[in-house]
Amino acid sequence: MQIATGGLRPWVDQTFRRLQPTGNPDEAWATIRDSAKRTTQIGRYNLQSFEFKSLVELPSIQIGSMDVWVDEPEAKVYVTYKGSLLRFALPKG
Repeated sequence: MQIATGGLRPWVDQTFRRLQPTGNPDEAWATIRDSAKRTTQIGRYNLQSFEFKSLVELPSIQIGSMDVWVDEPEAKVYVTYKGSLLRFALPKG
């Protein structure tokens, strides 16, 4: 055993499904919420190194990884928020 370093919050965020794979080995789409700033970052999370690479920050919205689905071929992000389905373009990165 060894002590894990990096962010572990995306692991805790899983409930009814696994984190959505990105298509890259050991990588999934995930969110990290910041309750102090009231923002959510959406990005790529490495399941081996626990590193998170933020691609977009949503101001004034706090959601979890289970609320997000990424359609990489169409470059779209779908988010469920307060009973609505939101869609926006996936930033390149």
